[in-house]
Amino acid sequence: MKKLTKPEFARLREKTRLALAGRDPTDSYGFVNPPIVRGSTVVYPSTEDFLVRKARYSYGTAGSPTIDALLAAADTMEGGAGVLACSSGLLACTLPTLAFLRAGDHFLVTDSVYHPMRNFCDRMLPRYGVEVTYYDPLIGAGIAELFKPNTRAVWTESPGSQTLEVQDIPAIVAAAHAREIMVMMDNTWAGSALVVAVSTSVSFASSRAGLMLRMMSSLPFMVSPVTTGRSLTARMVRLTVAAVSKPSPAAICAGVRSPTQ
Repeated sequence: MKKLTKPEFARLREKTRLALAGRDPTDSYGFVNPPIVRGSTVVYPSTEDFLVRKARYSYGTAGSPTIDALLAAADTMEGGAGVLACSSGLLACTLPTLAFLRAGDHFLVTDSVYHPMRNFCDRMLPRYGVEVTYYDPLIGAGIAELFKPNTRAVWTESPGSQTLEVQDIPAIVAAAHAREIMVMMDNTWAGSALVVAVSTSVSFASSRAGLMLRMMSSLPFMVSPVTTGRSLTARMVRLTVAAVSKPSPAAICAGVRSPTQ
């Protein structure tokens, strides 16, 4: 199997792209799935290369071939502006709030939110000066009535973790965008096999990979597909809080193919 160029890859049909995503035979010595690459410090050919960071990788927490394979596969599924791998599902949900909310902001959260995320909203965000209001997950366009001058973002989850309500995401997005309010979505239960986050026009979407990829296992990482140009800010926050995935669970990216085919 030769390495395909981006134009060649783009011409393939969806199921073929999903089967090949994250697999680079030139990097894995011909093995179907990428090997697990562990490491921290990177050796540079020369001092000059080190000073300008002239290398594919700069440090273990900044990426590796294994992590890149996971991100490539996930990005093919999501079709967004980029994908970040975090160290847990909860952190993938909280990462957008850490990146974009600030003191004085108002945050609207669906009442059917993933319970650990609710704990974060109740116990942590108020300590940083963020006001949290829970809303009826079936509110739809009526969410506009809850907007305040300082409303910064809306958190959605469809279906919801606790009671599985299916939200009217297009109506919520339309109401929020009319006021230049960001919409974030936990897309775990629907998954990209049913709902491609970028097609909903949300700003940021999260998926708890332990549920999305292997229903009977618990992966210690989470994939957060960024669906707008805000990826740089999210990446900086992720590195600041060391919210990085480990290479061993990332190697399970081969399981990405099972729920999409």
